[in-house]
Amino acid sequence: MATSQNNNVVKVAGSVVGIALMLFAGIFLFIGIIFLILSAVFLEVNKFHAENYIPTEAVISEIRICSDSSDAYATYVIDGKKIKSKLDVYSSDMYEGQEIEIYYNPENHSDITYLEGMRIFTTVFSIIGAVLTVIGLIPLIIGIVIVVKCNKKAKAQVSMVSEMKAADYSDRYTNNDDDRYGGLGEGIE
Repeated sequence: MATSQNNNVVKVAGSVVGIALMLFAGIFLFIGIIFLILSAVFLEVNKFHAENYIPTEAVISEIRICSDSSDAYATYVIDGKKIKSKLDVYSSDMYEGQEIEIYYNPENHSDITYLEGMRIFTTVFSIIGAVLTVIGLIPLIIGIVIVVKCNKKAKAQVSMVSEMKAADYSDRYTNNDDDRYGGLGEGIE
């Protein structure tokens, strides 16, 4: 009886560990998938800008570094008019006076994008998303295997106990025609 209780405790603990692993994995999977979705969105936005915006040369004319955010501004010339606009990305390797290629909206010349910076941003999001997804998949698979094995062991034990009970019951009455005394021997006279 104690072995059966120990087996039950082990099975319950195994199931709890498996479920905990799956929950842990779920967090990483969720965050990883969010990053992958965002990288796909950024990729589409980059593609749209590359196809619909016009490339031009620009110079990073100002970098503003604050405690909560940093911004870079580019100056460029369109139709003889000098324009200064904030870039959509900032990187610590940018510097004032740096020449870059930007893409501007033909309908709104101050709407610009720095595709090279956005490509790096998209790549970083893709890598983070892939790593988090893999980190999430491994414990998810392990958790599923643990829960499935614990359930199989539990079913096997229930089946074995049922067979033992059936065998014990049938052994009491085998090869005895006198059932008045519970099959414990020949009838008492």
